[in-house]
This record gives sequence, structure tokens and C-alpha cells, in this order.
Amino acid sequence: MQVSSVDNSSAASALSAAPGNQDLDKDAFLQLLVVQLKNQDPLSPMDNTAFVAQLAQFSSLEQLSNMNSSLQSSALVTQSMNNSVMAGLIGKNIRATDNTLNLEAGSPAGFAYQIKQGANVQVEVYSSTGERIRKINFGSQAEGVHNGVWDGKNNSGQDMPAGKYYFSISASDAEGNSIPISPIVEGKVTGIRFVDGKTYIMLGNIEIDPTNIIDISEMSGI
Repeated sequence: MQVSSVDNSSAASALSAAPGNQDLDKDAFLQLLVVQLKNQDPLSPMDNTAFVAQLAQFSSLEQLSNMNSSLQSSALVTQSMNNSVMAGLIGKNIRATDNTLNLEAGSPAGFAYQIKQGANVQVEVYSSTGERIRKINFGSQAEGVHNGVWDGKNNSGQDMPAGKYYFSISASDAEGNSIPISPIVEGKVTGIRFVDGKTYIMLGNIEIDPTNIIDISEMSGI
């Protein structure tokens, strides 16, 4: 009498009955192993070496599954702690590397920049649609961090509506060679926003990546 070492239909049924059968998880693996043992040829049982190898595979799958669950739990705890820390920044003043301007009605928009050596500095302000509306020449500036202010007007002297704007800043030496310069925004943290699992610091309607923060203080903005 010939008996199949594994009943394929039984194995397939076990796999389809396993929860989440799109992936061969540890439960499906264990069910397949049990089916294999139940349907092995009694005259030619499973080789001990092969059986031990399959048990080792199951053990490894179990460990990986547990490790993945632990990492997911750890990530949730870390994210929760980060969110609590970020919430503690509300009301504080920060400086961050960014080129976004938040123009409020009746108030100028402040910004800052850092240069590694003395240079001639020029700033251009753009609308949210990319239209250049103001060009400001700050002239010769020494090495270090400098504050700047945009009065909220365009090149014709007209007041621009409140909203989000962007500034492009450039620096050059006496020979006209480009000098590295970093745009900096400063302001009071007004809130925290969560977008697609990522936390952003809010300066008015400006979203700031926390990794871009340079310093934090109790002082008022620019």
C-alpha cells in the first residue's frame, strides 16, 4: 500500500483556513506542520533531520514575529514621548532653518540668516504661487547671524495680504563669488500639527520640521 507523505489537499485547506492567509505567518506555518505530521507515510515517517529543521524555522519565525511586535510597540512609545516634548514647545520662541514667511495683517514678517564670512546679502520675497513681489538689498554684512524684516509691501509699495510667503536669500563676496548662506525663521510656537504620522511645529500657519530647529528660548520673536 502506498501512502502519500503529505496530503496536498489537506495542507491547502489548512493554509486557506489560517487567519491572514495572504502571508505565511507563524500560525499558518504551525498548521501546515501539523497537517504534514498527520498525513506522513507511517511506513516512511518524516526524517528526523528534516523535522528538526522545520521546527527551527518555526522558532525563527516566532522570534521574528515577537521582535516585530516589540519594535512596533517601542516606536509607538517613542512617538508618544516625542509628541509630549513637542507640545511643551507651545508658547516658546524658536529659530529654525526654513525660508517660509508668515505675514500677519498690519505686522512685518521677520526672518534671519547666517553667513560664514562677510558678504553682500540680497533677499527676494515670493508669493505662494512663486511670483516675485519684493527684492531687498541688505548690502555688506559681517560674518554671523543677522536679523531681517520684510515690511509686507511689494516693490511698488503696496501692502500685500496676510498669508504665507517665501524668501530666497543670496550672498556674494567683493568679487561676485557666491557665499554659502542659511535662511532662518524665528517666532513663537503657536501649536503642533500631526500629518501622516509626522509631527510639525507651527509658527502661525508655517509648518516647521522639528529636526530644523536651531535653538529655543523664552524671548519674543524678531
